[in-house]
Amino acid sequence: MAPIGLARGRSSFSQRHPSPHVDSVLFLTTIAIREKDSSVVITTRKPSAIHTVKKSQHSSTIRPRSGSRRVSGIVSRYASKDYRPDLRKFALARASAVLASTKEPKPEHEKKTRGKKALKA
Repeated sequence: MAPIGLARGRSSFSQRHPSPHVDSVLFLTTIAIREKDSSVVITTRKPSAIHTVKKSQHSSTIRPRSGSRRVSGIVSRYASKDYRPDLRKFALARASAVLASTKEPKPEHEKKTRGKKALKA
């Protein structure tokens, strides 16, 4: 298998070009997954309007308290449509990382005293 080169772009997961065995003409759409106002935003490009900038983008927002199963299902559905199949797992990894970053950390529990210190108290 040929080496994979570096690619530029916000939507390029792991900065990889497709391998020569993957026909890149078929996979014109790109997908960007980011966080906005504690929700996950998935932005895709329409292959029919690839040369225009704003009109070619379609964004969908997943509400903040959605679970990981819902987010991964939506991302895998977007990634399976006209998207590079070798980068689906990177898209799912980015979506789960964005979802994890939006959650507030749990408060730390107080440590229970044990042994002699517990008997003294």
